[in-house]
Amino acid sequence: MINRPRLDMWHHVAKIPLVAGKVKIKDFGIIKEAEMNFGPKLNIIAGKNASGKTTALNYLIENSNLDKLSKSQQIGLQIKPGCLLIDHVLSELQPKNCLELLKELENSENQSIVTLPWEQLREIKDKVHANILYTHNFELKHI
Repeated sequence: MINRPRLDMWHHVAKIPLVAGKVKIKDFGIIKEAEMNFGPKLNIIAGKNASGKTTALNYLIENSNLDKLSKSQQIGLQIKPGCLLIDHVLSELQPKNCLELLKELENSENQSIVTLPWEQLREIKDKVHANILYTHNFELKHI
């Protein structure tokens, strides 16, 4: 069994196999229920703080099929990852640098899923071609 990374305050980037199409989350972390439809290139999960952005990425990591892959397939993922997950990093960049990184991801051959605070998305939304997933569509658990 592979030790899968978990996104937290110290780990903001992870690699997993491609995430194809619709993903449904049920009873995971703070998310009671959510449905996301991922595109083949740049995907942005946008929302307010504590709205489930990081939880959604952790769900993808925990439910990726890494432990079902052979050793050679696992090594292949290390060399040529299917999907790059980035959490918190973009929110810490200046707007210009954030836009530059998003443009690089937009033009990359790999699929990317990144998180952005709602306010930051408004600044770059019309400057990047991305599949945008809003956390206000998530049903969160009442804490």
